[in-house]
Amino acid sequence: MAAYPHWPILVRYPQILELIHPVDHADIKIVESTKPLRPFVAAMFSYSPAWVRMLFAVRIVLAWLMRLENPSGDRRALTAEDVPMQVNGRLRFFSVVLAKANEYWLAEAADGHLRGILGVASEPLPQGRWRHHVMTLVSYRDQRGPIYFNLIRPFHHLLVWAMARAGAR
Repeated sequence: MAAYPHWPILVRYPQILELIHPVDHADIKIVESTKPLRPFVAAMFSYSPAWVRMLFAVRIVLAWLMRLENPSGDRRALTAEDVPMQVNGRLRFFSVVLAKANEYWLAEAADGHLRGILGVASEPLPQGRWRHHVMTLVSYRDQRGPIYFNLIRPFHHLLVWAMARAGAR
């Protein structure tokens, strides 16, 4: 836990800590909402304004140049029922690795160059509100991993913040 002192929510979930240690990059965004976990995740993954679609188009070129896989860019709107809660369930190009109703949801996207986990740990607040801790965990698999991630890192932070805010609305 010492490596993640600003993540007190994780004290409750040693199973998440086991998944995330060690990683090469970890960050967290925290938002509050009236939505519980599954509707929040569905709204996050449904976020698709023009600037996000443009970033995914640029990613296609970058992936081609770096000889990376190019996951599908399905951007249809999702409902809470579309968010799988079972291990190995698929959401877009992510595969669920850990989930528990109204507590946490973590899914990975892995390629030859890196493994990325996008997760949400949720905690109930008074008056029907929720605090969602949106975490990104990245582990490099080869020399392309840090090159790729450092190229996309500024956009990654903008995108995850925007997705978290969209999830909260």
